[in-house]
Amino acid sequence: MNTLEDCINWLSTTLERFQLANDLCDSDLLQKLQSRLKKIQHLTQHVANKMDNIDDKVEDICAILFKLKRSGALLHSDTLFGKRCC
Repeated sequence: MNTLEDCINWLSTTLERFQLANDLCDSDLLQKLQSRLKKIQHLTQHVANKMDNIDDKVEDICAILFKLKRSGALLHSDTLFGKRCC
């Protein structure tokens, strides 16, 4: 009977160690995933900021074109990059 209890104890300890190892592995993978997601977030924010800058510059150009059109200096199409400016 002692051998059976030893076997059960060994199996229980082994399962606990296995679960701990899996938990540690999962934790490491989650940390790596979180790190990647942070990098993606920063990149996405950078792209969004650049797009906002482009939009602001296009609006500035449209304002200049509007002034030129009002002064009669602009005779060409008032569409810029597919965006109606005036």
